[in-house]
Amino acid sequence: MEALPVNEYLKEPGVTLVNKYVALKDEVKRIGEEIQKVREAILEYARKEGVEVIKGSDCKARVKFEEKLKFPGKNDEERQELDNTIIEAGKWTEVSQLDTTALTDAIESGLWSKDLIDKVMKYGRIETTDSVRISKLSDEEK
Repeated sequence: MEALPVNEYLKEPGVTLVNKYVALKDEVKRIGEEIQKVREAILEYARKEGVEVIKGSDCKARVKFEEKLKFPGKNDEERQELDNTIIEAGKWTEVSQLDTTALTDAIESGLWSKDLIDKVMKYGRIETTDSVRISKLSDEEK
């Protein structure tokens, strides 16, 4: 069994960690933008040349253009009309699914009866999550 690599940042001071984190996040953003530009160029090249495969030196890109059926998203104007059409046809249960984010909001805000919350909570669990959010220092904080 291989030993896990040592995290070389564990002994660094906080300011170094935050600065490194921000620099890496900025680099990821820049690289993501660059990847998107190259991707667009690959798609345009494939369209222009009428090809599905573009060879590089050691790799190839397979390009696929396909039409897919799409419906209005939950924030689109026509969505409520679509939902009503399906509900009125009695088909809602065939195509709907539980929105667990809305369920969590309903439980946490106490919108439902205690009895229902207790029944639903038999399926719920508390998980620990973590996040790192970066913001600029104000002049007073510098």
